[in-house]
Amino acid sequence: MTVLGHFPNYLTLSDETLARHFEVKSTARRHWGHRRARWAEHKHFLNRAIERGDRIVLATPPAHAVPGSFYFMELACLAAHPQGPRQIGLRLMIHTLQ
Repeated sequence: MTVLGHFPNYLTLSDETLARHFEVKSTARRHWGHRRARWAEHKHFLNRAIERGDRIVLATPPAHAVPGSFYFMELACLAAHPQGPRQIGLRLMIHTLQ
């Protein structure tokens, strides 16, 4: 299972469910100057999750995705995927902070 969503929702849900999430080590983050390079890493992570057949869980409702955010772009990538969101196991789990 792979969790997507806005920070910190995706981290909280992935910790609670022991699911995968996109993570960049702080040392590597310093070398990430260009937004395109960061998106390439996000997209690679997402494509690997799809190839593995992971169930993709959304920790943030799609309606709350901020236009231009990486989460927004991940949702667009899922929607445009040739297999379609249903075939790649897309599920929505809304995490509520307590």
